[in-house]
Amino acid sequence: MMYPGPDKATIYGDLRIDPMESTKGLSVSKFAFKSTLESKDPKTVTIFHVQDWREFDLPASTKDLIDLYKNVSVLHVYLKG
Repeated sequence: MMYPGPDKATIYGDLRIDPMESTKGLSVSKFAFKSTLESKDPKTVTIFHVQDWREFDLPASTKDLIDLYKNVSVLHVYLKG
């Protein structure tokens, strides 16, 4: 699943959202956006989506969180090249 939102800048009142990247790993996808409020410095927002977790469910154990950390770390290293 890739981010289904706009592929160009979108403005919501004083908030501007610019998509930066979408990357899919084996079990984790990464979505990065630049978020800018009028008269403020822009901030980068990164969302990691875990494909095999049910929406709104908490992880069943700390092992799931550790596995998520490992997957996100691998994805981060892979993207940095």
